[in-house]
Amino acid sequence: MISRIIKKIIYLYKIHIQKDCFLIQARKWFKDQGDTKLRFSYPINKNSIVFDLGGYKGDFAAEINNRYNCKVYLFEPSPIFYNECKERFKNNKKITCFNFGISSNSKKALLSNNNNKSSTKLTTEPCNDHIPVELISFSEFLNNEKIENIDLLKINIEGGEYDILPHIIEKNLIQHIKYLQIQFHNFFNDAEKNRAEITHNLSKTHQQQWCYPFIWESWERKEKLPNAQ
Repeated sequence: MISRIIKKIIYLYKIHIQKDCFLIQARKWFKDQGDTKLRFSYPINKNSIVFDLGGYKGDFAAEINNRYNCKVYLFEPSPIFYNECKERFKNNKKITCFNFGISSNSKKALLSNNNNKSSTKLTTEPCNDHIPVELISFSEFLNNEKIENIDLLKINIEGGEYDILPHIIEKNLIQHIKYLQIQFHNFFNDAEKNRAEITHNLSKTHQQQWCYPFIWESWERKEKLPNAQ
């Protein structure tokens, strides 16, 4: 009981005294019921293609597919969570699971074994808790699968967004993505600066629909793109 009271006091101190931006946004997100009212509200249908980067146990893929019967490509580098997803969707032909992550370039990497916070960006030295995984270039995957347009790209890859989004923008692949749902992470040095730079470049082709910084934000492609014919 005492520890619970102490945690509550610390939480309130961070919210009202320190004005912790992350906690304030998280509080607002839950108050607005973002997980049910925002994350799955997109004008997509059975012909739409959705990419789920950071599939984890497949909850997002399951819900978006259940709502719209859309085609979902789920990417999960962790063999543990990939196998869970593969088993979960074995009878669903519209959800395809891949046991690798998506990155700016194809390479081997180490994944920290930390449940839904597992990341290839938090490991520098091999240890027993690190899992060797494979990363595939976003542009290479699109080329191999002959995918020209993505209706919704959801990104929750524990810091990998700072690698993959500049790649997508620089390669001009961003114009082929209608909606993006992104979770930026703030546990990196210069996270705010890097997010600001990425969103500035993203705003050239997309407009922000809603935003809870470092919680979730959604972007929609502009009708008239720069240099469009």
